[in-house]
Amino acid sequence: MGRLALQAQLGLLKVLLAVERLPASQTNPDLVAARFLLKPGRKYEQAVRAFEPYDRVREENPEARAAGKALIEEGKTAGPKRRTFVFVNNRLEGNAISTSEMQTF
Repeated sequence: MGRLALQAQLGLLKVLLAVERLPASQTNPDLVAARFLLKPGRKYEQAVRAFEPYDRVREENPEARAAGKALIEEGKTAGPKRRTFVFVNNRLEGNAISTSEMQTF
């Protein structure tokens, strides 16, 4: 049994993650997850300084919001077997809860 078949059988997934040196990948068509951590090109420490105390959205990221919404919509149209998870970090815009609410997932 191949790696992808085994992951599907076990209900595992690889999380989509945009990292400079790693390509995003999808290994299980019934499970999709994405982590929205930082604006591309922004260092973690820069985001901490810019967004603390994480009490509100301080800088909207339309590209990330559109990508998250597209993943959710794709999951809805894929049918009931598909499970889609979108994880948003405070250092993306300043407040993960508000970002998620504004995307109307």
